Order: sequence, then structure tokens, then C-alpha cells
Amino acid sequence: MRSSVIAVGSSTHRNRIGRVYSLWLTARAAGLGFRYITVDDGPLWPPLRAHADFLADVQTGRDLDEVEQQVLAACGPESVVLVCKPRPELVRLGRRLAASHPVVVDIDDPELLDPWGTTPITTRAKRIVRNGPIPFRFGWTRRAVSAMEVTTSNPTLQALYGGEVVPHVREPAAAPSRAGEASGFVIGFIGTTREHKGIGELRAAVAALARARADVRLCITASPPHDAAPWEEWVGATSIEGGRALLERCDAVAVVSRPGEWGDHQLPVKLVDAMASGVPAVITPRAPMLWAAAGSALVVRDDAVSDLRDAFALLADDPGLARELGTAGWRRARSTFAPEAAAPHLVRAIERAEARLRASRP
Repeated sequence: MRSSVIAVGSSTHRNRIGRVYSLWLTARAAGLGFRYITVDDGPLWPPLRAHADFLADVQTGRDLDEVEQQVLAACGPESVVLVCKPRPELVRLGRRLAASHPVVVDIDDPELLDPWGTTPITTRAKRIVRNGPIPFRFGWTRRAVSAMEVTTSNPTLQALYGGEVVPHVREPAAAPSRAGEASGFVIGFIGTTREHKGIGELRAAVAALARARADVRLCITASPPHDAAPWEEWVGATSIEGGRALLERCDAVAVVSRPGEWGDHQLPVKLVDAMASGVPAVITPRAPMLWAAAGSALVVRDDAVSDLRDAFALLADDPGLARELGTAGWRRARSTFAPEAAAPHLVRAIERAEARLRASRP
């Protein structure tokens, strides 16, 4: 099997580079070299800015043409190309490279199902005029990806695109978190806030709980809004290690994705973060999260603020249950979401890409 992964992407400052970090951890666990070559589109995503080991394997270009030249220069006889995100322009590059190298396309979001989201039609038209039609050929990309080797981050995406599940990974803590032994009850939202991630419902639930329990606090890794409450701690963006340190202060975390294309197909890595630290999670019934937690989390109904409040109250009132759930999540993380656990799946995808290349040659 080939020993070097050349990953290609289109962003340094968006949180999609967080998935690249996960693949980097997995490749290293498999004993593979890894280099990420990407378009420099702004300051590095804050959680990875201080990660010197990862940054040593990141290389940037001014635009996709320069990235392509760097990929061609980096690829050798032992290289496999990993397309990080099925953006049309990246898949097109992957198709060109597939004539000479094994190529795998990684998919961790439902971008090909809902490429424009709620973008107004006028904004779409302006983007096409400014950038040309190639970056927006989503129909062509869906067809192209169907004929390529694929990895996905969870079984829900695998059901759509096939291939091998290579989940988000984190290095598990040496033992489950022992938060809860100190006074107070801290609920964490340790991740990137987005509209579909239920931050409004979470704040309402904690507000209801705080009216009954003076010791409740909510910690959120985002900038404070104008209406921040006294029991809320808005700490801003943090690093990977900083996020883990925050988790060690938490007695529970909330991962409450709303239904819809993104919520229904996405596995938020903050759930894996919590499980790897042994912190009990409260989740909504999205299929990727139910698969990931495997019974180690409390599940609440969508948009049910009272359910969220009651779930946190249950964990606060029953430390034994909280410890059992945290330990079960930690064990699940060790068996499924540790780099060493995911490594064989990445290896299988690479081996299939190699076999595809051999079969295509006369």
C-alpha cells in the first residue's frame, strides 16, 4: 500500500480544516505520511492556529492553480490523493489526478444535497458572474463522485455516497472526566455555533434551569451577544487543547442539531470531543449522533426546551448516572473514534483506490 497521503483542499480559515485535522490524526495512526495542500483564503481556523505539529504538514497556495502545481510536485510513486470536501473545483482536480494516482474523495457534510442552502438567488447569480460556473457545478460533481472512491464521516452519509466510514477522531483522555466533584453544574457548548446547532434552544433551557438552580452555568465558545445572561460564560474561539481544558470543567455538554439537510447528515465533532473526555452529552435524535453515542447520551426531542432543561436537571441531580454515561461515551470513543480505531478504515479506502487505478490501466 502507498505510504503518503497528499490531501488537497480549498480553505485555511473555515472550519472544514477541522475535518482535515481528524484525517491527519488518522493517517498518522496508520503510519502514513500526510501533507495538506490548500488555497490560502485567510487566517487559519482559530482552534488549529497553535497546533505546531499539524501546521508543519500544511502547505498553501494563492489559488487553485498554484495548489494543483504544488500537488503535482508533491505526488510521488507512493502517494495517494485525498480530496478534502467534494467541492466541484476540487473534484475536477481529483479527476485529473486520477489518471496517474489513486484518489479518494472525503465527504463529511451534505454539501452536494443542499449546495446553496438559503442563499438568495441574486447572491447565487453574483457568485457565478464573479467566479464562473465551474465552482457551482453541483450536479456534475454528484455524478463524478459516484464513480470515485469515497470516505465519509458517518453511516448516514455513507448511505448516500457509499465508500468507507472514516469517522472524526480525537485522542481519548487517559480516564473519563471527573467534573462534578466541584461545586456548581457547568453545561458546555464547546464548538462552532451555527444556526442549525440549536444554540437558541440551549440558552432557553439553561435559563429555565438557572431560575431554579443558582449553581448552573453555561459555557459557550463564541463571542458574547448583546443579551448575554449572568449565568452564561462566552469564552470566544479556542484551540483544540483549550477546548479539551474547557471540557474538563464541564459536567455535561449539549449537541442539539436541528432537523434538515445539515443537521440530519452531519456528525458534530464536539460530540466526539465530549465522548473522548468522558463528559455526558445531551443530544437531539439525529441519526449520525445516535450512531456515534450508541446509547451513551441522553436524547431529547427537537425544539423541546423543557426536555433539555429536564435532561440537565437529571444529570445535575444524579451524579452517578452522569458518571455512567460519561464512562460509556469514553469507552465508545476509545473503540470507534480514536485515531487507531479509524486507521484501518482509511487504509481500506486507499487500497480500493489503488485497485481502481490498477484496473484502469491497460
